[in-house]
Amino acid sequence: MQLLAAVSVISSLVLPLPAHATVIDSTVEDGGTLTESVETLSVTMDEEILQVPGVETANVLTLQDASGNYYGDGCTTVEGPSASMVAALGEAGEYVFAYTVVSADTHPVSGEIAFTWEPPADHEPSPALPDAPVCGEEPQETAVPESNDDSAQEPEATDTDVAEETTTDDAAQEEGTEEGGVPPWVFILVSVAAVALIIGLIIGNWVRARRMWAGWQDKHPDENHSGDDSRDDRQ
Repeated sequence: MQLLAAVSVISSLVLPLPAHATVIDSTVEDGGTLTESVETLSVTMDEEILQVPGVETANVLTLQDASGNYYGDGCTTVEGPSASMVAALGEAGEYVFAYTVVSADTHPVSGEIAFTWEPPADHEPSPALPDAPVCGEEPQETAVPESNDDSAQEPEATDTDVAEETTTDDAAQEEGTEEGGVPPWVFILVSVAAVALIIGLIIGNWVRARRMWAGWQDKHPDENHSGDDSRDDRQ
């Protein structure tokens, strides 16, 4: 009996441990489909959400598509048990709305709500961001991939392009000549002149030798005749 009484007293002194906060409402349910444009995406807990002064990352909401791109401005608004962000949705597809909030018992509570976005016809997609946006900072949009179409990368040359290339080549040749470069036709001209000079020297020497021989014969006619007589006697 004494043991039971002691157990009963101790049990009455032990306070029940508080349970962590849970989600009781959200803009879209997990696994649901959103078909209408909304201004904000919000999540509501079953108790107050604490706002830690000077710590902006204590309560964070993010929105990502199936490719991992982020949307929104990174700012989270807390009002009582609810936390919300701007609903900056992009193209139609699968999205994940993630939340991390600090409940009244100072414990962080995190979760994800996956949903399908089927926008109305007048919806204007918000830009996709490669990194999670930071509240108050200018986000950087995801770069649009370049087309792999060869025709788009290398457009066909037009007559104007050909004319511009020709003009550029001529200007480059003129610039090379001005800077000390020698055009090819100069080498050809020099080669032709050298060959003509050599031929001229050969012909000139031959003519000079003929003239010297003719002059010698004119000055020594007797030797020419004696040479002829000697040849006649031998015959």
